Amino acid sequence: MAVRADISMIFTNNSAWTGADARERFTEFAGEAERIVRAEGGRVQFVRVTAPLHVLEERVNSESRQMHRKLVDVGRLRDLVSALDQTSLHADDLVIDTSVVSPEDAAASVLEAVRR
Repeated sequence: MAVRADISMIFTNNSAWTGADARERFTEFAGEAERIVRAEGGRVQFVRVTAPLHVLEERVNSESRQMHRKLVDVGRLRDLVSALDQTSLHADDLVIDTSVVSPEDAAASVLEAVRR
């Protein structure tokens, strides 16, 4: 386990889970991941990366998304976003709106939060 070896890491997960009790299942998953890291003496910082729907719609057809077999259908994107509970899991989660910051600035914000 990385925390036992004193290795810092970033773990990503898409919170747009589908199906019955999706938000509850995602919350349980995130809580279990946090418990495991904290039990080993590690620290956890949740980060919510977001952008307005119109920005996501502009991005969804990018060539890089197609190359990586990611979602590229605007209609499906709209369906997912409309069903998604977009609130943060915790009051102290870092929220980054990628429509107003560059990828480099977003990464710098995450790094700064982790170093605190």
